[in-house]
Amino acid sequence: MGKVSVVLASYNGEKFIRRQIESIMHQLDLDDELIVSDDGSTDKTKDIVNELIKSDSRIKLIDGPKKGYNKNFENAIMHAKNEFVFISDQDDIWMDNKVKRVLEEFDDKTNCIRHDCIVIDDNDNVLIESYNKERKANLSYKKNFYKNTFTGCCMAIRRDWLLKLLPLPSDVYYDAWIGILSCKFNNAKIIDDKLIKWCRHEGTVTKLHRNSILWIIKYRLRLKKLLRRKYKTL
Repeated sequence: MGKVSVVLASYNGEKFIRRQIESIMHQLDLDDELIVSDDGSTDKTKDIVNELIKSDSRIKLIDGPKKGYNKNFENAIMHAKNEFVFISDQDDIWMDNKVKRVLEEFDDKTNCIRHDCIVIDDNDNVLIESYNKERKANLSYKKNFYKNTFTGCCMAIRRDWLLKLLPLPSDVYYDAWIGILSCKFNNAKIIDDKLIKWCRHEGTVTKLHRNSILWIIKYRLRLKKLLRRKYKTL
């Protein structure tokens, strides 16, 4: 089916990261890997990861660039070596069949897959039963430009395609960047399987609430400019 690299951007995630890594590792084959890029945690995150490394050499811990979460993910991606790159947050829970199920959906025309998820809080209470339905997930380039429906922790991307999309701009959402460009070039796929429990809490970087109208306008103008520039290189 192809080898897997999981890329995880961490920062002060001591409360959840052990649970998340354990939910990932038992699904990986011997030649797969988990790359943890830590962006300067001041809690016990790195200690926990180093402890797990002692019993599983497939886990690799690297130092992040300390330039925000986009660049931290990019750092992890640049260290990934396998054909399929799965993006992971530090505080979610992967369903037992996630890796196998996603790999089954890749074909010759697919470079990016986005699956569904259940949204939970930090006490594991369900907030949203289906984020695909809540967000009205779709493959329209235009619709995703105005309302992104791609969520990083629910995405897996072919490494060769992902490297073409780098560098990740520091001032736009990295998952929107990958999703919109994948829709533009017709190589994305959405599946309705709920393959993670996506944890939303006070410490998460991305939020579910809406931003101000002024912020949205400025963001879209910036995104449009960057996308036009990127099209010329693909």
